[in-house]
Amino acid sequence: MSIGLDGKMDGSTDGYAGQIEVLEGLSGRRMRIAAESLVPGAKVADVARRHDVTRWQVYDWRKKLMAGALAPA
Repeated sequence: MSIGLDGKMDGSTDGYAGQIEVLEGLSGRRMRIAAESLVPGAKVADVARRHDVTRWQVYDWRKKLMAGALAPA
């Protein structure tokens, strides 16, 4: 099994439950996604889908952003 240039794993799927994506600079990205989800009229599910993350991640990042625990790296 190897990780390709797109950050996704290639190879056998025997016993493989999903994909792993390695991203850098996530705090800034998380902050932008959380802030986008707080815009009036925004739907968390739509924001999550647009950024290829789960809505539960967005909810967690929103909570951290509002608590001041999410800051740029």
